Amino acid sequence: MNRNIFKSILGIVALSALGVAHAAVVPLPTTGPGPSLNIGDIGLVPVTYEPHGTTTFGDTFYFSLASTSNVNTNVTNIALAGFGFTSLGATLYDITTSTVVGSGLNISLVPGTAGNNYLLEVYGNGTSPLGGLFGGAVHVSAVPIPAAAWLLISGLAGIGAMARRRKSEAAS
Repeated sequence: MNRNIFKSILGIVALSALGVAHAAVVPLPTTGPGPSLNIGDIGLVPVTYEPHGTTTFGDTFYFSLASTSNVNTNVTNIALAGFGFTSLGATLYDITTSTVVGSGLNISLVPGTAGNNYLLEVYGNGTSPLGGLFGGAVHVSAVPIPAAAWLLISGLAGIGAMARRRKSEAAS
């Protein structure tokens, strides 16, 4: 019986490792709904050009989450000679619940809800002589297991070891 428990725990660890092994880079579309991102995936905000003289622009990128996971977004001004913005910002929206998750060039969502649809809006003013370029990414990572879960697992392992020891002492 103890051998079966060990095999089960080993199987769970192997399956969780396989769940991360399928990570992909996925371009985010500008119309919804977007792709469903898995743990380990990176949603790519493609390099986008905003022309000179654009007073204000707003570009949107869509995605959803396949499972409950942490989400970190970053948007970067690609600074080349003659390119740039007088201001650049981003806001992450949870479309499913109609809430603003956060704003700024780096946004963290801990944790994001499985099945919810999200919109990343990038906005600013492209007033440099040649306009501006920006790009970014949405990183999806696993929600860490709470310390209490590790304590439970180690406690169960200790009980199993004690039971095995008593069984071997009773047999001798």
